Amino acid sequence: MSIRARIPALLFAAALACAADAPTEAEWAPVAQSLEGSGTEAVASIEAITAKYPKWPDGHRALASARLRAGDPSGGWKAARTAIGLNKTDTAAAVLGLQALANLARYDDAFKVADLFNDASDPGGTVAAQAAITALMARNDQRLADYLKAAKARTNGAAPILDFITAKQAQRAKDLPGAAAALDRAIAAKPDYRDALYELGRVRTVQALQTPAQAEEMLGKADEAFSAAARLDHKDADSRFGLGRARLELGKRLLAAGKTDPGNAKLREALGALDEALQLEPANRDGKLWKGDALLRLERFDEAAPMLKQAFNAGATDRALPFNLSLALSRSGKPDEAAKVLENVEAQSDDERLTLAINAFNQGNWSAAQKLFTDARDNIPVEPAESAKRRWAVYRYLGHCARELAAGAEGEKRDELIETASMYYKEAGNNGDFAARHWYMHHEVQRGPLQAFEAGRQSIRWNGMWNPPAWKLLAGNYGWKISRGEGFAGAWKHSKPHLMLWTLLTFIPIGLFLKGWLLPGGLYGGGKPKTESKPSTRSAAKPGAASTKPGTAGARRSAPPPRKPVPGAKPPSRALAPKSDGTGPKTPFSE
Repeated sequence: MSIRARIPALLFAAALACAADAPTEAEWAPVAQSLEGSGTEAVASIEAITAKYPKWPDGHRALASARLRAGDPSGGWKAARTAIGLNKTDTAAAVLGLQALANLARYDDAFKVADLFNDASDPGGTVAAQAAITALMARNDQRLADYLKAAKARTNGAAPILDFITAKQAQRAKDLPGAAAALDRAIAAKPDYRDALYELGRVRTVQALQTPAQAEEMLGKADEAFSAAARLDHKDADSRFGLGRARLELGKRLLAAGKTDPGNAKLREALGALDEALQLEPANRDGKLWKGDALLRLERFDEAAPMLKQAFNAGATDRALPFNLSLALSRSGKPDEAAKVLENVEAQSDDERLTLAINAFNQGNWSAAQKLFTDARDNIPVEPAESAKRRWAVYRYLGHCARELAAGAEGEKRDELIETASMYYKEAGNNGDFAARHWYMHHEVQRGPLQAFEAGRQSIRWNGMWNPPAWKLLAGNYGWKISRGEGFAGAWKHSKPHLMLWTLLTFIPIGLFLKGWLLPGGLYGGGKPKTESKPSTRSAAKPGAASTKPGTAGARRSAPPPRKPVPGAKPPSRALAPKSDGTGPKTPFSE
């Protein structure tokens, strides 16, 4: 909650110009260069220069800042106290001293330092404001009110730091929206207010964790705030750690929502920020924890395991850490180490039970995995849909466990476990777990033809009639289904209706063929067509009667069309033409 230490480089330059007991520019140049390195390098360089110029207050103030940045609050307070002793109006040294004492929880000593500065010696109100922040940390409401009143009076109530303190008060009251609003005001008044940007990133991250519905939006805002703070100081490890964590949380949510590519991309961005931060603070425990988590989710298990192990050995208190470490070790080919990590860990939630169960499953400890999965299954509701999805996945894993246990069992126990595996796979498949359907088919086909046939029928129920693999199983195992491998006798014994049906279907075409071949009347009783008919009993009409009535059928029959003369042929002789008595039908040769 403290304002992070800065090295006042401009003050160094001013001091070099006017102080008698101060280093020259040539002496200061290598020290200034060392300040760009790690905190340890900066501390060593400044200690050397202050040893040579012990009466130089700016040097001691710089040493206090370097020691604080190196994680040495005791050394920081010692250097700040020396600087204040050399210059009793050094407000910058006082602010560093208050930060150091607050980190040491020496709040009363911090208040004594703050009381050394009054309106005249603290015209900008920076000491009073830092003292108010210290009072917040100490939960001393009276001191907070007093120092806040003094800070407002010395700044005329318009300093961004007052909004920063208001944000701290809102955070203490768990009013995160109020804290964010106050920090936004501070940043609007001072866009390069790095501490406010950093704090806003922290507030947005906590909001994301507490309000899942707004998580993506809040984490995006946290990313913006941390990025802005990191750009202001390329040695700011805190903002980079915060940035890495915000991106990690967003990546995890994207993966959980099924957005694999964006989720993995965000995890890789998190790794970039965390790597930069760990270069600045290699021993940071939380940074290693977050980096290991990101690597684990990217399935880079060989890299994740050592990161998580370092965080675990350093005493990181994240509840998921032992489970994640065990998983990383197991997937990187170290099952013994993975099991050892969880030896003394007791699952306290369904998620932890599932993690332990999966870890035991990956290690081949089928009995332990089966028990843990069973315990977790009983507490997973079927609503909402995401919860139901996990429940049926647990059923699938229970099927796996039973199948693996059956492989090492014999006799009735083996048969019982095989049947149990089928039951779990089928139950999960009935509730929409597609992976369980696949495993059910695979498991049943291996059991035998009868089970393979039933698996084909079940697959049609699950996936519909257009299901070639299912029909292939039905066709390939139908004979065994009706005969049980005992031939015709088995079919008669076990499946009489099937046998009778096929017998009927076989003899219908044979019978129809025999009937059509053997019966003289043919298939439908018609037989061969008759060539003779009985003479008509009706008297014939007179020859001339039909010919005298034009347009009758008889006339048409008795008057065939005339023949065309054949070229070169002699016309028929009139002497040979039959004479007509006028009573018979005329022919083409009659006159």
